[in-house]
Amino acid sequence: KSPKNSSFQMYVAGQINQCPVYRLEFDNQLKNEFQIVWKDKFGTILYDEFVSGKQIIRNYMIDLAEIGNTDLYVEINDQYGRRIQEFKMDKR
Repeated sequence: KSPKNSSFQMYVAGQINQCPVYRLEFDNQLKNEFQIVWKDKFGTILYDEFVSGKQIIRNYMIDLAEIGNTDLYVEINDQYGRRIQEFKMDKR
């Protein structure tokens, strides 16, 4: 089963060189492995990684000039590939 006690937060933490920095924070109560996937609106995977541990914090800098005028989505999947949560990111 997917952990029900994990809480995910995703927000804009600032900017570096005119590029937004997004921060993902979550408390992984069961210490399971998760996959973090960044996609555009067409489903093209821009970046993905697997993370595990109890308190997880990741920062992602996105160069908006490289990806153009497309929506960004972040999916969080459990170790079985099931989507736990999805965020549509605000491009600032």
